[in-house]
Amino acid sequence: MISPTQEKPSSSGSRNPLDKQKILVVDDEMLTCKLVRSVLVRRGYEVEMAENGQVGYEKALALKPDLIITDIVMPVADGFELVKKVRTDKTLTLLPIIMLSVKNEAEHRVRGFRLGADDFLPKPFYPEELILRVQKVLEKAEQLKAIVQDKLKKHENDKVVPDFTGDLKYLGFSTILTMFELERKSGVLSLKGEKSSGLLLVRDGRIVSAQVGGERACEGKEAVYELLRWISGAYVFKTIGVEGEDQINATTQSLLFEGARRLDERSR
Repeated sequence: MISPTQEKPSSSGSRNPLDKQKILVVDDEMLTCKLVRSVLVRRGYEVEMAENGQVGYEKALALKPDLIITDIVMPVADGFELVKKVRTDKTLTLLPIIMLSVKNEAEHRVRGFRLGADDFLPKPFYPEELILRVQKVLEKAEQLKAIVQDKLKKHENDKVVPDFTGDLKYLGFSTILTMFELERKSGVLSLKGEKSSGLLLVRDGRIVSAQVGGERACEGKEAVYELLRWISGAYVFKTIGVEGEDQINATTQSLLFEGARRLDERSR
C-alpha cells in the first residue's frame, strides 16, 4: 500500500501544464482511492472516484476524464470489463487507461493490454512512479489525439480529407473504425500485415464488407474480428462511393464489443 508520506510535493512557484486534467480512479478499496487521489491532487490533477467498473463507466460517460486508473478485481464489474466498455464506446475510445492491481502475473498484463489498456502498475507502488506513468500516458494520449484530429481535418471547402495512410502501431484498427463512424466516411480501407492482408468497404461510417487474405483468410464479421487482433500493419484509405449489399449488418460498436470479448477470451 502506498503511503502519502512518500510523495514529494511539487516545487512552489512551478505550475504543472497538466494541472487542469481530470483523472478517474476506480477501485473498491476506498483507502486506495483516497491515497491515489492525495498523490494526484497534490500534483495539480482533478480526481474523481468510483467503487467498481460499472460506476466507473457511468462516471466516465458523464465526466469525460482525461485518464482512468482502475483496479482489476472489483465487484459488479471488474477492471477488464471497464476497459472493454471504454474501448467499444465511440465517445470514450481514445481515453487512456492505467490498470492497477496486486495481481502482477504476466497473464493479467497481457489480457489488459490486449483489451486496450495503456499501462499496468502493480500494487504496492511508489507515488513518484505513479506520477511518472500518469504523465507518460497522458502525453501519449495527447499525441494520439493530435494524429486523429489531423486525419479528420477538413478542407476549407468543408470536404473530408480524401485519402490517408499509416501504421496500426500508431493508430489502432478500433480507433480507425470509430473515426469512420464519427465522420460518416465512405471508401475502401486496405491493410497489409506481415503474412496477411485485409480489405474493408465502408459506407456512411459503417462497414458493409470485409475480408482477410493470407494465412488467416476469412470474410464478413470474422474478418473484422481478425483485424481487431492486428497490432501492426500498413493501411491506406481511399474515399470513394460504395454501393452494394451490406454484408455485415452490424453497428461499429457491436463489432468492437464482440471483438473485445473475443480478445478477452483468448487472453484468459
